[in-house]
Amino acid sequence: MGLFPYQTMNRLADRAQGFMRLTDAGEEIRYFTWTNLKGSLISIVIGALVYLVIVRGWLMKKQKSGRKAYVNRWSRYLDLEDYLYRPVLLIILPGICGAICGILDHMTDVLAKFLPIAGSVQAGFFDVITDGLVVFLRKTVYKDTPPVAELEEGNKVTYTMGGILNRLEWLLNRTFWRNHPHHREFQHWFALKYASFKENTAFIGRSLSYGLILFCLGLCATLIYLLAGALM
Repeated sequence: MGLFPYQTMNRLADRAQGFMRLTDAGEEIRYFTWTNLKGSLISIVIGALVYLVIVRGWLMKKQKSGRKAYVNRWSRYLDLEDYLYRPVLLIILPGICGAICGILDHMTDVLAKFLPIAGSVQAGFFDVITDGLVVFLRKTVYKDTPPVAELEEGNKVTYTMGGILNRLEWLLNRTFWRNHPHHREFQHWFALKYASFKENTAFIGRSLSYGLILFCLGLCATLIYLLAGALM
């Protein structure tokens, strides 16, 4: 009895319970009874009739050579390709999209002529407004800064240091140096020292010995770097 096909299939179903996470498979199924096979036989009969009657009989036609070939039994008036797809894809949609593109193309040309004119008018308006606003602010809120007086000699550092020392000298002459006052224009003195320093610096920079000194310093720095790299 264990060799019957339905019993073998029941055993396979019992072994698959763990994989399917089933605790009880229920009663045994008799797969090959008339009740279970009737639905399959009906489907097979219907499929065979459709193939023999419709496919082989109605959709195929015998040619002059004696061989059968498939023919198109569909009415040409019900053909969706010629009466729907081709008109929509080749006539309607290209017409609509072409009209939209034409409108946008003309709008682009119009905007290309209009925008420079509008931009020039707007730029001129803001130019006039800006000039008027600047003049109004200058007349009301802002005022011209007084021109900065140029120093006759020296620079701001020498001028400032000389002024401080001049005031200090005046104070000392009124107190500690009353009997022996000192008189020196420190702003002029610092300006002379600064001019002398600039002249000496320019002379040293133009001399050959100054260039040789800088070359020797650079060479020494290079040698020290190479020796330090070799020792490390």
